[in-house]
Amino acid sequence: MKPSPSLPPSLTRRVLFALAATVLGTVLFLALLEGGLRLADFGHPLGFILKEKGPDNEAVFTSNPFFIERFLPVRMPPGMTPKAVPFRLAKKAPGTVRVFLLGGSAANGVPDPAFGMARFLEILFSRQYPGVRFEVVNAAVPTFNSNALLPISRAILRDLEPDLLVLYTGNNEVISAYGLRSPVGHSQALVRIHQVLVSSRVGQLVQAMRRKFFNRSPGSPAGRQAFEEALLSAARLSLSDPRLEAIRRLFAQNLGDVIEPAREAGVGVVLGAPGCNLGDNAPFASAPGAGVGGDFIKAMDLAMEESAGLADQGETRKAALVLEAAVKLDPDFAELRYRSGKSWEQAGEYGLALEEYKAARDADALRNRTDSGMLVIIRKAAGPGAALADAERAMEEASPNGIPGDNLFFDHVHMRVSGNYLAARSVFEAARDLLPPEVLEKGPRGRTATLEECLEALPFTDWDRLRQAMTMERGLEGLLYRQASDHEERLAAIRLEVRDLSFAAEAPALERAREAYERVLALAGPDASWMVREKYANLLLYGLGQVEEAGRQARKVLDEVESPESLSILAVVENEQGRHQEAVEILSRLAELRPDDLAIRVQLLASRAVATEKAGRRLLESGRVEEGREKLEEAARLRQTLEGYGVVLPGGGP
Repeated sequence: MKPSPSLPPSLTRRVLFALAATVLGTVLFLALLEGGLRLADFGHPLGFILKEKGPDNEAVFTSNPFFIERFLPVRMPPGMTPKAVPFRLAKKAPGTVRVFLLGGSAANGVPDPAFGMARFLEILFSRQYPGVRFEVVNAAVPTFNSNALLPISRAILRDLEPDLLVLYTGNNEVISAYGLRSPVGHSQALVRIHQVLVSSRVGQLVQAMRRKFFNRSPGSPAGRQAFEEALLSAARLSLSDPRLEAIRRLFAQNLGDVIEPAREAGVGVVLGAPGCNLGDNAPFASAPGAGVGGDFIKAMDLAMEESAGLADQGETRKAALVLEAAVKLDPDFAELRYRSGKSWEQAGEYGLALEEYKAARDADALRNRTDSGMLVIIRKAAGPGAALADAERAMEEASPNGIPGDNLFFDHVHMRVSGNYLAARSVFEAARDLLPPEVLEKGPRGRTATLEECLEALPFTDWDRLRQAMTMERGLEGLLYRQASDHEERLAAIRLEVRDLSFAAEAPALERAREAYERVLALAGPDASWMVREKYANLLLYGLGQVEEAGRQARKVLDEVESPESLSILAVVENEQGRHQEAVEILSRLAELRPDDLAIRVQLLASRAVATEKAGRRLLESGRVEEGREKLEEAARLRQTLEGYGVVLPGGGP
């Protein structure tokens, strides 16, 4: 047998030298490019928090509004970019307990974080331990999953002096960053390397070019629908797909990597087992199981038709048995399992109904609810220093017939105040043994606040109830919700709710809301939550029309934290009071914070057009004719741009 040929030693050295030179040259080029981009002030720091100096030269930490870009591989359509709750924290004062809530949109409090889990937790802790100051920080961000929680928890442990971390996550593992559409698969090492690269300025340059040339933000309604359709079609994952197990393994690894450093730092962790809407939310997508024949759909349709006929005749048990037989043909078809659950519920067999509803959730091919597999992982991760808050069980126990539905949820996972209270109470009960020793030594001196007491302390008024329902009405018109078989029914129900709450926009209800907010603000004094003040400013401006006072309250909020909602309120106030240039400055900052928000861009254009026109007229009046005409021409161009968005400003002309 002839020996295999080998390269001469001199040639081998040359090849290795060339490879090493290429690698080193590439690394040097990227390092120089990174440094150049930083010197040119391109991009942003993409850490979770930013550090600045406070009035006394002490370190102050604020939330980074650009952190979310690490987890948005494409430019989102207008209005779809997730919105985080801002915070601003100085060194923790003695005797203060800091709690951080991490998770996605359910933990964040969508449709309105001012009435979400974090606010309920703050009230529950403060009522149970009077005299102890609790700071509950809402660090949950819509669309985020456990892959985002890792860098968030590390930053919190490093800089923010936490006493307790609350993880309420599991809904977004498949559909969000590094889920089904992961660019690097589901290896934790590759995910972390990718995060480092994306966070660099070079990575931001690549992302910016990609978004500019390949993922342009669709501005038109048709473009937005096409974008949503593409996302949804790429997010379907059947129960039997092997990628689901890979995503679950990554989820388990991420939870462990959040818990262990916290345990080593002496920081307690609470793991929430999220509940969801089981009884009143049909699956978003159904996929036939592996090996199911083409005749199944026809047989299923016939079974559903027969079952509906029997139910109409009052034969509810027979109707349920018909669907039970159909389920055996394909146990993984989500819609059939959901209909089977409805049939058993109508027959009064609530235990069987709950089983079927859970099976429907688990089989839903658009996997945006924490399924049984994820819940098992969460429960297994609990242990020493990591307590379990079983919100799923608490919600079942509090629901009619043990089946959570519209009594607690607006949609599949986003909670009404009743749901937020139950989720927060389950966390609160699990967390009590993890509080700092000095708090435990004093012991609880109050009782657990009821839902009604929490609503009064928030406060949560009929005006707020109406605003939440209106927000959800707009949300339920989205493409995701239109995938469900019960979409028309659910949309009609929320529209009826909005109509029934219309009294909240009338003078008597608005006056009651004003009194409720002023009472809470007066009781809290300087410790009043900025979120309470912001909702009060919202009521003053949009409900009561008290423009000047709304502006004063919004400025107080902005003295504490840079909240986009308060910036928006203040911009409206400045425009209403004729200070259009001031409004331009505020809206310019708001556009930086929310670059994909079309409404903000339009408001900015409108304010700029009016401010420029006023400046032009002043120049004409002062005799600077040429400069004045240039300004008026610029204002006319801005007006034309606005007309392209369907906005026509009054006035104008020479």
